Amino acid sequence: MSLSFLNPAVLWALPLCAAPLVVHLLFLRRAGKVPFSDLELIRRARAGALSASRLRQWLLLAARVGAIAALVLAFAGPLARRRDAGASSAAPGADEEGVSLVALADVSWSMGAVHGGRSRWERCRAAFGRLAAGLGPRDRVAVGAFSDRVEAEPAWARDPGEAERALARLAPGWRGSDAAPALSAAYRLLASERRPGRRVILLLSDGQEALLRRLPAGGLAALPGYDPAATLLALRADKEPRNAAVESLRPSVDGAGRPTLAASLRSFGGGREAAAQLWLDQQKAAAAPARLSPEGAVSFALPKRPDGRYAGRVALEPDALAADDSMFYSLEARAPPRVLALHGEGWLAAGRGGYFLKHLLETGALPYGLETVEVSRLASLRLEDFGVVILAGSGRLPPGAASALDRFVSRGGGLWVIPGPPSTDEGLRELAPLLPARLDRVREGLLPSAGLTPGAAPERGAAGAFRWSDFELDRVSMQRAWSLDPAPGAAVWFRDGDGRALAAEGPRGAGRVLVWGGPLDLEWTNLGAKPAFAALVDAAVSRLGRYDGAIRWRALRAGDPLVRVWEAGEAAPARVLVRAPGGRSVQAPVRARRLEYRDTAQPGLYVLSGAAPGGADEAYAVNLDRSDGESDLAPAARPPWSELGLEAIGEDFARLVRG
Repeated sequence: MSLSFLNPAVLWALPLCAAPLVVHLLFLRRAGKVPFSDLELIRRARAGALSASRLRQWLLLAARVGAIAALVLAFAGPLARRRDAGASSAAPGADEEGVSLVALADVSWSMGAVHGGRSRWERCRAAFGRLAAGLGPRDRVAVGAFSDRVEAEPAWARDPGEAERALARLAPGWRGSDAAPALSAAYRLLASERRPGRRVILLLSDGQEALLRRLPAGGLAALPGYDPAATLLALRADKEPRNAAVESLRPSVDGAGRPTLAASLRSFGGGREAAAQLWLDQQKAAAAPARLSPEGAVSFALPKRPDGRYAGRVALEPDALAADDSMFYSLEARAPPRVLALHGEGWLAAGRGGYFLKHLLETGALPYGLETVEVSRLASLRLEDFGVVILAGSGRLPPGAASALDRFVSRGGGLWVIPGPPSTDEGLRELAPLLPARLDRVREGLLPSAGLTPGAAPERGAAGAFRWSDFELDRVSMQRAWSLDPAPGAAVWFRDGDGRALAAEGPRGAGRVLVWGGPLDLEWTNLGAKPAFAALVDAAVSRLGRYDGAIRWRALRAGDPLVRVWEAGEAAPARVLVRAPGGRSVQAPVRARRLEYRDTAQPGLYVLSGAAPGGADEAYAVNLDRSDGESDLAPAARPPWSELGLEAIGEDFARLVRG
């Protein structure tokens, strides 16, 4: 058995034990001389009581000195260590071999939770400092850092002071937590350590359940490099404070056409109410109370804006964990393109293609407004007021019509050409330079396979919102169709059973042109009476009008790359100024009409200066991943580690490790 002290520096206070002796000597009273007649009887009485009085005084003095010595020794932390049975005086016992300690610092964003005036991270750092001060000369310390990945590989420090300095250089970041990768790294480091002694892993963390979310089904034993002889310790989590979080934002459009934001809220550790605020362009725009039990929701209507662009955040009142009190948003509310149908005489009659198209759009099944005008009145129209022009069964075009349509498309408009019968569609020759396919001749009779086969399947708003296989294309029959000869670079949308093109699309200046292989009249095809017709119209108008829905949502998770691609016809800059949260600004290059910015670790609004059409700014919202449980500050229910008290870390460490 050997004796050591956890806090040997306190032993310097042992001289205080002399204080009662000094006080005793200073206040020792000397007997005074008083003349008196006969003292014989007093001398006999005093002689009998003097020895007992002196004994009491010395016993009282010894008790005072012993009390002070006991207090000093108690604060010094005496530690009795067992010596191994086989140890001899010539060889050191296991208790003298020291401890190999690997400290893993949790730098996930939940470590920023504050209670008692200090964050969890600050408490862990202070506790490690107290532990390091009590380590002996034979002990060795390594420090590493982790979030949901290993942020810093654990490495041995020269001394506890260097380990403390390494820890001081760390700080909580913006990622979630997962202890499994860091524990594997710690086991590998201990396995490479050949020196004898005890092996310990200490998690400087808040002990959340999220730490264990990726632990294998077999627990610690299933981790690569697991060492059952290594002791796993963690700091005891404080009682979890209450926390409320904005969990998600969902954009939509209300009945009046205004964009709205629906926020999902959640409380942890209690709390039934929360006050949510809508911030728009750094200004508080609205506030609303929300009832949490523990989930709740609140909705905000955004004011109408000419450009339809909105950026800001939805925030809760500050609480223990500030990181999840706000969620940022950036959206563009785009009006669907207006459609102009230029047609020939009789195109709107029952059974003709115009009848089906007008019925489809006027019933509100699709969000596009339709205006039908005979092609002879083209000169009286402002084509720039429309996003898509459908030219159908027009016959001979009026003078200047072809050049007007060419200018419209070249400036970014969309043109859908639906030819009529050969006897009436003489204007196609004038439009030939615009078309992505040459119309050769009309094939008569039921076409092979009697159905449509998707070629380069058209996107719906470049997002592919549906699958063509859901619309029974095999039930669409084509009695007659023009033979299309696609131009180089054109995308074939549909083919017949023989593989011949039935629809083709290609670029023209800043716009696009789609040509269909024949009239949509019942004499040519039953497409207008089939569900696939609505899908075709939706895909064609959204593609030609560059419309990807009423709301364009620009949001990504922290750490994901911010990607901006300029489409053909858009003016793409050579470089873009990226203004990041916190005032950082970076010039990012644009290569092959594509910008990729990767430094998105910090949540907030990232503004691309001059990236939008017309040189306007474009904002992207970057948010923390709320799906990994970081907002729940409660400790793990069944942790696989032993706990050390934050304030009594030295005593607990000695008890659990040194014995």
